Order: sequence, then structure tokens, then C-alpha cells
Amino acid sequence: MKQNFDFPGKKIVLFVGALEKRKGVEFLIRSFPMVKEKIPATKLVIVGNGSERTYLQNLASTLGIEDDVSFVGRINDDELDFIYERSNVFVLPSMYESFGLVLLEAMSHRKPVVTTRIMGVTELVTAGFNGLLVEPRNAQQLAEAIVKVLSEESYAIQLGKNGEQFSKKFEWKKIVTEYENVYNESLKLERAGLNKTTTKNVTN
Repeated sequence: MKQNFDFPGKKIVLFVGALEKRKGVEFLIRSFPMVKEKIPATKLVIVGNGSERTYLQNLASTLGIEDDVSFVGRINDDELDFIYERSNVFVLPSMYESFGLVLLEAMSHRKPVVTTRIMGVTELVTAGFNGLLVEPRNAQQLAEAIVKVLSEESYAIQLGKNGEQFSKKFEWKKIVTEYENVYNESLKLERAGLNKTTTKNVTN
């Protein structure tokens, strides 16, 4: 299956995450015609699913770049590692992030990152050191940052190296597990609260 994720002769721009409005994928797609204008042999690979997927696919068609954007859905860890290794730049165009775990994941694969100047991200990315920062909802700035990384190989390599070193400060896999535990515990408490409320209403 991995061969389906290989795009010979193409520079790969990668997004990984939920296809929800807050992730700002719309602006990444809107930026891509500008990227293609400067660097024609480029492919946008979008990993993940969500409520915005159909809208985003239609947007790519409207912009005439449907053949240049690959929606691969949810994939397993081995396939994700393969895509990370094959990619040239990772982009997270979010309008909101509580903590950009996926940025640490990309950095651990020594990938330069382009992301937005928002809380939850600026704690992890220092502009010009381990990535580039742009304003949220700004397709033009996204395009310019992506083109810079793709066209300046030595700069991109240095960003990737710095990012890898930075990511080692975080046991990010452990952080993911801890977040999952907190989430699961919250669900248990919420369900317990709902059960108590239901019991009380029945009793009354």
C-alpha cells in the first residue's frame, strides 16, 4: 500500500490531523495554487478525516488543483512514518490548538514545519529556528512560507535538524498517552455524572 503514497519527482507538502474547520486546512488548500505557480512539481498530501473533508475536496476541484491534492484518510503508523519520511515540509494551518503534538511528531521526523502564530503553537515553534510562523487564515503567507522552505534546501535541512533536537526535549509519545488517559478519565466522570442525574430524575 505504501507505493500509493509515493509521488516520484514531486516535493510533498504534508498535513496530518482532523479535517475540521479549526484546523484551517481550507487556507492551506487555497495557498496551494500559489505554491504550484512557483514550484510546479509539488503535491499536497492530507492525512486524516473529518466533517470538512467533502467541502475541502470540492474546494480543491473548484481551484483546479484536485489532481495535485491527495486525501488519504486515516492510515496506520507504518504508513504515516513512510509519508513523513517522504515529505519535504509539514504544515499545520490551525486557527486553534491546545497543544501542537503533531508538530513534535513532524519535528521528530526531522521535517521543517510551517504553522500559525497562535497559542499552543508558539510554545513549540521559534520562527527561523525550527519552523516558520504565519498569521492564521492567511493563504498568501502560507504559500510564501511553504515556497521558501521548498526552494531553500539547506535552510529547510537546518530547520529540520533544529526541530529534531527540540522534539527530544519532549517525551511526546508519553504526552500523547497522558492526554488520552486524561480524556478517558474525563469521559468516565462525565458518564458517571449523567448516570447520577438520570437516577435522580427517575427517583424524583
